[in-house]
Amino acid sequence: MPGAAWTDPLTPLLGRWRTSGAVLDDDGATTAQITGTDVYELMPGGGWVVHRWVFSADGVRARLCAAADGTSMTATWERSTPAGWVRWMVLDFTALHQPTG
Repeated sequence: MPGAAWTDPLTPLLGRWRTSGAVLDDDGATTAQITGTDVYELMPGGGWVVHRWVFSADGVRARLCAAADGTSMTATWERSTPAGWVRWMVLDFTALHQPTG
């Protein structure tokens, strides 16, 4: 695969993913279900990975964890409240491509 060596750890992310999860209220109870797709791909030249989904807001953060075998990922989104950070969304990603890692 083209690209700089620093992108090698990102290789398992590349491809199309089925996304599912939940939006959580302040008590951690599900308030809405989420479904969709996400695409991660190398930009021309192989020096950058682009995620074809955009989200921006103050007071939120996310952690993305990819499985070593490249077949799944999880993400936990948190939002800031006066009491501190609370879980806001939990997402599961299932690869719709052959893992390349």
